[in-house]
Amino acid sequence: MRRIYTVLLGALLLAGCVTGSGVPEGGVDPDALLPHNGKRVFLNGMNLAWVNFANDLTQFDEARFTRAVDDVASAGGNVLRWWLHVNGSKTPLFDENGMVVGMPEEALINLKRALDISFSRGVGLILCLWSFDMLQPQSGVNQARNLRLIEDEEVTRSYIENALVPMVRMLKRHPGVIAWEVFNEPEGMLPGGGWTPRRTEMQYVQRFINLVAGAIHREDPDALVTCGSGMAYQTDVGGMINYYRDDRLVAAGGDPEGTLDFYSVHFYPQHMDESVSPFHHPASYWQLDKPIVVAEFPAKGIREIGFGFRPKTSLTTEEAYLWLIENGYAGALSWTWTGHDGFGNIYDAAPGISAVAMRYPEYARLNREGLDLSPKVVKPISHLILSVNEVGKAEEIDLREVFEDQEDGDDLSYEVKKVGDPALVEVSLTKDGKALVRLKEARVGSSDVLIAAKDSGMNESGLYFTVHALDPDRGNIALFKPVEASSVEDPNLPEYVNDGTLKTRWSSLYEDDEYIQIDLQGRFRIERIVLHWEVAYGKDYDILGSLDGKAWFPIVQVRGGDGDVDELSFDPVEVSYVRMHGITRGTEWGFSLWEMEVYGERVE
Repeated sequence: MRRIYTVLLGALLLAGCVTGSGVPEGGVDPDALLPHNGKRVFLNGMNLAWVNFANDLTQFDEARFTRAVDDVASAGGNVLRWWLHVNGSKTPLFDENGMVVGMPEEALINLKRALDISFSRGVGLILCLWSFDMLQPQSGVNQARNLRLIEDEEVTRSYIENALVPMVRMLKRHPGVIAWEVFNEPEGMLPGGGWTPRRTEMQYVQRFINLVAGAIHREDPDALVTCGSGMAYQTDVGGMINYYRDDRLVAAGGDPEGTLDFYSVHFYPQHMDESVSPFHHPASYWQLDKPIVVAEFPAKGIREIGFGFRPKTSLTTEEAYLWLIENGYAGALSWTWTGHDGFGNIYDAAPGISAVAMRYPEYARLNREGLDLSPKVVKPISHLILSVNEVGKAEEIDLREVFEDQEDGDDLSYEVKKVGDPALVEVSLTKDGKALVRLKEARVGSSDVLIAAKDSGMNESGLYFTVHALDPDRGNIALFKPVEASSVEDPNLPEYVNDGTLKTRWSSLYEDDEYIQIDLQGRFRIERIVLHWEVAYGKDYDILGSLDGKAWFPIVQVRGGDGDVDELSFDPVEVSYVRMHGITRGTEWGFSLWEMEVYGERVE
């Protein structure tokens, strides 16, 4: 249905329905556009920006990522902006001294796989490395360590050598890479106008950009590098300062190759007026010597959408996209595919993306030559659950059903790349393409496993999953049991609340009086519950129990909670169901739990 919609929209645009809508008449200057794979292109798309915040590389959700790519491609788009490290909570890898020592192997495999998926559909990726979130008080974020990463040149260089360069080397000349972006809105970490509790100085931001950009350019001379920021930080017009001008970056870091190839501008009309608006001035107004991509703006258009509006004039989404290509800009990427914060989603952005694709097809299509696809994971496995009562019994995974390759089918070679706890879990491969997974010890625990498939062109894809050794009668009896919630903030699903990892979470809608409950699938005597809250925590809530899932009775009442981790102990009680009933939120957001653990033992 979405494809039909965009085709009809494009036909209307060609018929002239937009011509009289206030968008200035104008052509396209190819020299203002970006070079990519042998041609000049206008970056026509939107921000992903993530599926699971800061987790996309290590817990790659191929299905949702592919859906995002397909949505943009169906609208006629050619680019997604995707966030990688974000806040440093999952990647890169640090040692005990705060030095960067590498990247998780599964992260590299997933990064390559994501680029194969997107480019095979005619969509490239802008790979955004870091965000101001690295100095925010978020789950798993070591703010002091991240500050050293920016301000201590030795730590910066450890990141470049051990994490950045391996990524760039692996993706060198991959046509799916549109550009590398060093920072998302580093001004958020600066004194004055910043908004993070910890702050750094512009000189350190400039040096970090300089050193990172120089390393990328040396490893891949054809790569493009940028930095996402407000216009006030990227022009000398009107008394503003272009902190990312070549000479200023080189002066800060000393690397003559550490400059940007184009500017990436963010504009939100609730915060900014015409003085810094790319939608009210042509690109030439800013007196910059490089292309300008407008890399963030509301997918609902430059208008009042309930957050306030400072400019004097507005633009619809179609007008906004067309304004940019017709006034000398090199790209339009609206915010955001997930639509999680009210600025619009793919359905809001699609008319604008389609308008550009239909009116200027020669500049809105990528050259798709030069790609040998990696094997595809067609049957992903997130978790494998084994009982501690069955040590040595093999669970079989047919890898020929898991992986498929466009060129080689299932004629692939396989390798066990990683077993996190080899004393607990053993993984062996058979000659006929099967993986046999066994427990070696009768103890509760978990182990990450990474199995790679390699095609005849030596391209790899990885199946990354976790083996859980569980005692079905005692311990954390909530793990992997059926879950039900009163509401869901997509993509944070209810089943993430008891999946054994603090990398995924459940979130409710932004309302009080919400609940999540677990069916324990049996009668258990419980005496402890642990709640791992995300930033959006419950201030007032009840823990309820039930024997039939219908009649509920109170177990624990919490009033005036402050989030983080709540460890609740109580007199033993027999239940078959457990519910967290959120009464009052502790923040403006909903109720959000990384994990809900229930400890007890089976009664019957």
